Amino acid sequence: MIRRFMTFGFLKKHRKAVRMPLDAVKKSMTARYGVFGDAMAENFVKMSETSLVNVVKDCSDFPFPPLPEAVQRRIFIEVGSKDINCKQNTTILKHYPGIHIRVREGYGHCMYLSEHYAEYGKLVENYMSRATS
Repeated sequence: MIRRFMTFGFLKKHRKAVRMPLDAVKKSMTARYGVFGDAMAENFVKMSETSLVNVVKDCSDFPFPPLPEAVQRRIFIEVGSKDINCKQNTTILKHYPGIHIRVREGYGHCMYLSEHYAEYGKLVENYMSRATS
């Protein structure tokens, strides 16, 4: 049911963005996502509706294949507390109790990353070094 609402919402936003001048879409996306807004706007407008439907489907249907504990310890998830995906943390931890999840209070989907990209890059490097040691 949630997937239907998300699909409807994304398609509605996409159709509106396609009708708008690209500069207006870029301005809107930049206001929300900062330095990544221009690239996100260009890619969003170029996407086909089929691609958009597939993205929503892929983000909502995950089969949770069995993963060894050693692999789980190498998985790091960052999510904002206002992100709709934040609600999935319990389900994820039920299937993969060994992974690391950090919730960024007050942030939406990819908002922490877009506002603190230099710090986030260092954070990812830290995760990668921890995962390989």
